[in-house]
Amino acid sequence: GDVYKRQYQRRVHGDQILKMESLPQYDINQFLQEENEFLSKKQPTIFIFCGSTNPETGKSWCPDCVEAEKPISDVVIPIAQEKGIPIIYCKVGERDYWKDQNHPLRKHETFNLKGVPTIFFWHPEGEHKVLVEEQCFKTAVLETLFEV
Repeated sequence: GDVYKRQYQRRVHGDQILKMESLPQYDINQFLQEENEFLSKKQPTIFIFCGSTNPETGKSWCPDCVEAEKPISDVVIPIAQEKGIPIIYCKVGERDYWKDQNHPLRKHETFNLKGVPTIFFWHPEGEHKVLVEEQCFKTAVLETLFEV
């Protein structure tokens, strides 16, 4: 239904659709420095957490993150753009650093990540929505992020 209509309208009207790699990207250190600013705006915000890029392949070391790129680009980014919801894209680091159970985002009081990719739709009132790993592959599941 709606997604196809939106994609059709976009093709016809030629709106600019962002892909994941064109989002503002933060490495883990930048993210941890800026996070209070993101959250202090008291504005619903989508945070996408993925494994960092492997320089040899040009893709994330995390196969699930690679698989999630297209559905996120097709569903989450256009709906967020349409609704004016900012998206913050954070690379959590190399595989070994992420696998460490003391990783700062695993212990984080707000994000408390369990896996990557994670899409964390942060709401100032606390009704956060979180999709993890293969949930991020499914168009129908991604669309539930925006249901009120």
